[in-house]
Amino acid sequence: MTLRLAMTLGLALLAGGSLFAVDAPVPSPGGATNAPIPLAADPAAAWKQIRAALNPPLPPAEWNRKAPTKEDQLAFRLKMATNAAFAADLAREYATRFPKDAHVAEAITIRREMLTNAVKLGLETRSKELADAGGPPTDEGAGGAVGAVAVDEPVQQRISLAVAAARRKQPEGDRAVFAEFESQLRRILVDFPKRQEPWNALLSLAQQEEPERGEKLLKEIEAAADAGTISPDFKKTIAMARKQAEAMRKQRERFGKPLELAFKAVDGRSVDLAAMKGKVVLIDFWATWCGPCVGELPHVLEAYHKLHDRGFEIVGISLDQEKDALEQFTKKRGMPWPQYFDGEGWGNKFAQEFGITGIPAMWLIDRDGKLVDMEARNDLAGKVERLLAAGSK
Repeated sequence: MTLRLAMTLGLALLAGGSLFAVDAPVPSPGGATNAPIPLAADPAAAWKQIRAALNPPLPPAEWNRKAPTKEDQLAFRLKMATNAAFAADLAREYATRFPKDAHVAEAITIRREMLTNAVKLGLETRSKELADAGGPPTDEGAGGAVGAVAVDEPVQQRISLAVAAARRKQPEGDRAVFAEFESQLRRILVDFPKRQEPWNALLSLAQQEEPERGEKLLKEIEAAADAGTISPDFKKTIAMARKQAEAMRKQRERFGKPLELAFKAVDGRSVDLAAMKGKVVLIDFWATWCGPCVGELPHVLEAYHKLHDRGFEIVGISLDQEKDALEQFTKKRGMPWPQYFDGEGWGNKFAQEFGITGIPAMWLIDRDGKLVDMEARNDLAGKVERLLAAGSK
């Protein structure tokens, strides 16, 4: 199964509540966290954090070259669930800190939506919290507007059947699979024109289609939002889909090729990947306010101290907006590698250039200066060791 096929059908099943139709239970990282939530003190900056946290993670780039195993799928499902839970925690903290802010009602809804997604993806430990928060947001029923999570078994079953019908076309190639899937979705939309799930599935198809076909589908979905067939708010999701599709295109084009990256670090050091050939380099896109990023730090530090003397380097690309906070954090945590900082948050120069839509994002550069791994979080030390042992060509 190709990356485009796995992503499209997997995300479609997610719309119906079952990512990749994997039957095994998802391991849970725990219930609602009592740890401090890294939310900015300024409400405007905090709101930007919440909006950024709503970007779901992209599937691993290595799925471009090989079909994901069930274990791979479960790991990605858990990653999506954890990200959703983190966004819910940010929204909860926002509503607590800024109870009179204009966005507080939306934050409360976002929290319920993200908790719903986390539970649907397998984090059953967040079920009680979801119930205490009022349960899943509901729309206007089968004829309701898109924009909230609702459970409708007939819709879920028909999406699952649509995925099954599309998969039966695999021997004929991706083009046949996508055509069958689109045909099935359009039949569902005849009966459920205003439900979220089939529109989400069609959107996932648009993201993975060839550019011309994908753009045509996106325009059709936008027209439905303009006409009021679906909620105009869904246009925000469409815009995010465009951004993610473009990010994936950029990343696919860069894979296996030399990566150009040069800047002056926060501490004044000059950084240039071209001058680091012969070493294995981790490009770490992160931020001090990103909970999953901070959670990865012990593994990153361990790999650095173990392998630095053998030729392993790290370059940080910080999406922070406060320079002092970044410098204090890196000093306190003992992070000796250089950091790029421009204070633009998600508008960070290199995050924009490289199509980064979710953090942490960890890329590995081999000894020849080529980008060889865009999902270095899993088994970082092992991957670096293998690249060091491989040497240069």
